[in-house]
Amino acid sequence: MDANTTTVIGVVVGIPVFLALFVYGIGPVAIRFIHSQPVHQKFARIEREELPPEVSELLGRTAASLDILGFNPAACFGLVQEFAGTVMELYLNRSAGDMAKAVTPYQRAGDGYKPLLASSYVEFCTEFPDPLEINTNNLGMPSPFPSTVIPEHVKIVRIPDVDDLADLYRIHRALVDHLAPGREGTLPAPGNENEYFSTNFDKTTARLAEVGYMYVDPVAEVYRPTWKGAFPMTWRSVWPVTRILKACMKKEAERILIELGEGIAPR
Repeated sequence: MDANTTTVIGVVVGIPVFLALFVYGIGPVAIRFIHSQPVHQKFARIEREELPPEVSELLGRTAASLDILGFNPAACFGLVQEFAGTVMELYLNRSAGDMAKAVTPYQRAGDGYKPLLASSYVEFCTEFPDPLEINTNNLGMPSPFPSTVIPEHVKIVRIPDVDDLADLYRIHRALVDHLAPGREGTLPAPGNENEYFSTNFDKTTARLAEVGYMYVDPVAEVYRPTWKGAFPMTWRSVWPVTRILKACMKKEAERILIELGEGIAPR
């Protein structure tokens, strides 16, 4: 093997190795020192008409699908910046005691804005005062943290790739009937939606700190990742870990649908 061939092989092998070391090694270091989120997150109430047309159109289609299922819009909140944002809409089905949350991140794309469909999702939620909570969503992206961060009283089921909200809601109701038969959920009081969103966000980040994935920076008054949190936040969002996690999510969804019985799977 001549020197040129050896050099080419070295480059071909070296580039992927370098990229892997950079992503899996340097990535967590960067996340550890750069990422932060407020200790108390406040969501700004916005009107759909204030959003970019591309985002508003997507949310309008979601609203139409939820309206058929008996959900009425209660509030629209956003974390909006110049080049990106995340919009969260809350819908209530008061007759059933259920909530629906539509979450749509977006970013600037050329002269307009592009909803990030891979990270957009709808979640049906039924909360009880004891404090059991059952959530069913169609998010196709893996969580940045393992399932051990979820409290025992919170049941989160992901059924990825189910775009038909009627199918997703039918699955959610089957879960509620299975886990809390004959019980009705509680809903936030009218006008209390902002506090509801902020309280739930704060509980989530506080839980991450409780299990050691985040810590409070008292000077900046923000949560920052610990080393324990920085590694899964990085590794669980890149290939091939993401692909493996997605396969596990689909397998778990299939298991749950089988457990719920015939007629529950999406049509």
